[in-house]
Amino acid sequence: MNNSIKSAREWSLAQPSTSNAMSNTMPNPHAVPTVQPAGDNCISVFTDAAWRSSHGATGCGWMLQNLDLSVTQHGWKCFNYTPSALTA
Repeated sequence: MNNSIKSAREWSLAQPSTSNAMSNTMPNPHAVPTVQPAGDNCISVFTDAAWRSSHGATGCGWMLQNLDLSVTQHGWKCFNYTPSALTA
């Protein structure tokens, strides 16, 4: 949940603003996120989403991975009428 909130905050700060003061605080979109070491019985979850503003459509994908790096589950889904990229 914390990563979701952090990502939403970063996305919000990266949006065009009329204030020049915000330009100095925008995060680096190419920064590699840090990864916390997993416990013995943890599964890593990788997600991504893309939003098309002209159609309000969203595509989402996910992958679950064990500690031995084998993919246990993956999938994708499309959604119509998504109001914003942040919602996606």
